[in-house]
Amino acid sequence: MRKLAAILLSLITLTPNVAYGAQGDIGYFGGTSPGYKLTSVAQAANPDAKPVTKYTLPYKENIYLLKRKLELRKKLLFISHVLESINKQHINFTELRDLEFFEYQIGLLSYENRLQIKKNYENISAIVIHVGNVEDLKEAIYIIAYPKKFTNETNQLLKSLNWQPFVIPDEFQGNLGQVKQEVDIALTEVDKEINDLDAIVYSDKEVKQAVINAIFTRFELEKKIQDIQTKLMRGDNIFILNAWIPEKDKDFIEEKIASVTDKYVVVTKTAEEIGTKEMPPTILKNNRFFKPFETIVQLYGLPSYNEIDPTPFFAITFCLMFGIMFGDIGQGSVYFLIGIALLKKNQVAGNILMRLGGFSMAFGLFYGSLFGLEQHQLPWLPSALKGGPLSPVNIMPILMCGVAFGVTVLSVSYIFGILNSLRHGDIEHGIFGSHGIIGYIFFMSIILTGVSIFGVIPISPWVFILE
Repeated sequence: MRKLAAILLSLITLTPNVAYGAQGDIGYFGGTSPGYKLTSVAQAANPDAKPVTKYTLPYKENIYLLKRKLELRKKLLFISHVLESINKQHINFTELRDLEFFEYQIGLLSYENRLQIKKNYENISAIVIHVGNVEDLKEAIYIIAYPKKFTNETNQLLKSLNWQPFVIPDEFQGNLGQVKQEVDIALTEVDKEINDLDAIVYSDKEVKQAVINAIFTRFELEKKIQDIQTKLMRGDNIFILNAWIPEKDKDFIEEKIASVTDKYVVVTKTAEEIGTKEMPPTILKNNRFFKPFETIVQLYGLPSYNEIDPTPFFAITFCLMFGIMFGDIGQGSVYFLIGIALLKKNQVAGNILMRLGGFSMAFGLFYGSLFGLEQHQLPWLPSALKGGPLSPVNIMPILMCGVAFGVTVLSVSYIFGILNSLRHGDIEHGIFGSHGIIGYIFFMSIILTGVSIFGVIPISPWVFILE
């Protein structure tokens, strides 16, 4: 991790013209609350920029229309599907709508509720006609006609049976065959409109991508400006900024400030001078081999400023364990080549796969393994293990090496934890904690006892005395 220095920029005196000129307009001196809208910020950065709505409004309208047309198509498909399931061809929906003293409903009932309505025929002041079945939905289609004065009574009964009304829009007129035909025509028209809208929405992908990138950049700019504003204290002619920066950037920051104004004071303090009042942020700094693994470490959380960076240790153990478990020249080369192919799209994933592939190939040479084929199958294949890793002679040494490797990894982890506790000043936890010195001694005593019992290390006669 890089050493950081706290830089406090204070008493940067500015004339009113400077403080509220062009630089002020883009939010450099906006105070602790957001003082500038996205439009004004973007216009200050690019006078030719248009409001975001001018870019998005045409797309928004077309996408909204497309969504509505897709919903309409779904409804028409359902209507068409139910109409196809009606087996009474003589039904005239226009005549049903024109009834003077009767109301009617078309609806769906599940097969279970269908039995209930049959049982209640004599209690229903209505004409109930079964006109078909929707087999895939396992529902029956009914037409119910009833005097208008019994509307409330009929609705309550149907509600108790989970009646699902099937509404045919008024624009579809005539008998069953005519309504089917009109629905099919409407579906054809809607499909054409959907295709036209699809062509508009998905045309000029490159232009739309550029617009989206521009909008995203503008929002990111506003976000960064607001982040800066929350860290500012200001008056009419001055502002104070507190920030942590790497020590190596100290001179560069001062040069940048000097290029804006000569009326400033810079006060610098190191983390050691500030003490524990404020914890500096962490910047991981590793060489090219370890750097890709920083991403995985960050998934678990960054170490504190004064803690040991676990990235090198993690990278080495990760690669070694992968190589030990998947040691194969052929499979390792596949990982390596996939890593190279990924470099352009995802450098982190590509670099990690290249390293894992390299270790897999190295252990593949050690084991003498090529795509699962070993030296007894390919005599020309080099191998550091006579007879291969599965040979009875080699199994026990490999197992012991695995145990030794695991103990080493855990020991280093204990040491990291102890050192981090001591660096935090938590001496009690560093010595007596479960991951402290006492915990490590207890862990090692269990390991040594275990290997002694299995005869790897001879037991001294004074270790255990059983009375």
